[in-house]
Amino acid sequence: MVILDYTGSLDGQLIPGFTGTKVSIEVGSRQSFPEIEQGLVGMEQGSEKVIPVHFPEDFRNAAVAGKVGQCRVVVTEIKEKHLPDLDEDFARGVYDDVDSLAALRTKVGQELEKVARQRADAVVQQEILTQLVAAHPIEVPEVLLNEELRRAYLQHKRQENEGQLTEADYHVAPESLREPFGAQALESVRGQLILRHIAAAAEMTVDATEVETEVAALAARTAQNPEALKRTMERNGTLRALEASLLEAKVFAKIMADMHIADIIVSEDTAVSQAERA
Repeated sequence: MVILDYTGSLDGQLIPGFTGTKVSIEVGSRQSFPEIEQGLVGMEQGSEKVIPVHFPEDFRNAAVAGKVGQCRVVVTEIKEKHLPDLDEDFARGVYDDVDSLAALRTKVGQELEKVARQRADAVVQQEILTQLVAAHPIEVPEVLLNEELRRAYLQHKRQENEGQLTEADYHVAPESLREPFGAQALESVRGQLILRHIAAAAEMTVDATEVETEVAALAARTAQNPEALKRTMERNGTLRALEASLLEAKVFAKIMADMHIADIIVSEDTAVSQAERA
């Protein structure tokens, strides 16, 4: 496990967003560029090296995609992973409510199943929304479409620049975003309007208590003060987005309750084979 600082450059110019400090890389895990992992082999703590890096054609930064740049790395620390014995003592230290290795296996299995069901539900919900939008090609207000264009653009820029945005990004003209994000934004807004219509027809709402509960859960997961987190979410608009997502979850729950959905447990090999045939 190598802890390093790195800076990327292309033709002598720094690559925006391609820099980091105290970054952890497990050599051989393929979590980084293969050239970097290979270049780290043999380096010692405190040493530095410039490693040529070939950026893939689909790299998030289009300016360097398909080109060969340089990555200057400085190794600040080297660690070796030592896994604890998988025994009763280990099991008791993982969860407060687990007192044996058998109980730990059961709990982990339940959590993995829960995550798998959530992912499967998300796929079904996306397919439902896609079909609803295709069946109801409604006109959408220009202001909502422009808002969604900006949201899609900012999300793309965050992914492209590792979360970093410029002042110009916030003021980009929505007209210039129609070509790359227009179809995506139109489908998204149509989906939101359709789900809101279903919620209104079914008299579904989200009350303040439900929002407070979700904020408290989010605060617990991220070790934050619930009230402070709520104020922050109110300022940046994410509280309204949270309320909208809670309402959409209720709508999907109603739709899926009215459908016939069968859970079929298959092996990983079977799932991969079915996906390849599809």
